[in-house]
Amino acid sequence: MILRDMRKTFRTRLTAARVPEPTIRLLMGHTLNVSERYNVPKDSDLRDAILSLPIPPAPATDAVQVAAKITVDCVNAVNA
Repeated sequence: MILRDMRKTFRTRLTAARVPEPTIRLLMGHTLNVSERYNVPKDSDLRDAILSLPIPPAPATDAVQVAAKITVDCVNAVNA
C-alpha cells in the first residue's frame, strides 16, 4: 500500500468517526484545501446522507417533481 493511500484511509476514518475538522487538519498537518483531497466518502455515507433528507408532503401528481428536486439538491450538495 502506498503511503498516500494510508493517509487517505486515515483521513476518511477520522471523518467517519466524526472527529472535528480542525482536529483532523492538525493531525494530518494540512490546510483546509489539502485536507479535503484526502477525504473520500464511502458510497454508503452518500446514500445515508440522501436518505436522511426529509421528504416534504406532496400530492401524488407532484411526486415526480419532488423526487427530481430532491435528486438535484443532493447532487448539488455532494458537488459543493
